[in-house]
Amino acid sequence: MGYSAVFVGIARDVEEHLDSVFAHIRSICEVCDRYKILLFENDSEDETASLLSMNQASDPGNVIFISETGLQQSLPERTERIAHLR
Repeated sequence: MGYSAVFVGIARDVEEHLDSVFAHIRSICEVCDRYKILLFENDSEDETASLLSMNQASDPGNVIFISETGLQQSLPERTERIAHLR
């Protein structure tokens, strides 16, 4: 029986790090028979949401991307937003 992995994360304004993060995750996934990548994003002002969307489009069976816009307005405290997304 092979390996299975699930990667879960939250993201906001992390465009500059996403290429290396996905490269690292995908290198781990190479040894897995099954994997899922679940990412939540909110209110990014850079290209984080579009890059996550592109990664989902390139691997729709394994990458799940959820964007929740307007969260900063309803939950102004950063810790509250992180708890909500978790």
